[in-house]
Amino acid sequence: MTELPGSDDRWRLVPLDEALPTVSRAKRTRLADAGITTLGDLADFSAGGRELSRVVAGIGKAAQASIETAVEAYWAAHPRQNAKGVEE
Repeated sequence: MTELPGSDDRWRLVPLDEALPTVSRAKRTRLADAGITTLGDLADFSAGGRELSRVVAGIGKAAQASIETAVEAYWAAHPRQNAKGVEE
């Protein structure tokens, strides 16, 4: 991944245990077993158009929805800023 000048990609390194505290440990373990351990891993997985519920064993539609809700809550609490310093 190429980092844009002035961008802040530290979010990519945030562990899912920290980013998704409302998701059960069992579900986070299922994600880790599939190689998804950080927000960056999750973003890369999703960017490929894949659905967790179709690819990751033990993650169904309800778990996928709870993961999506937890990610939205994380971004609401930790807004990113673009290179111009404007929140995205």
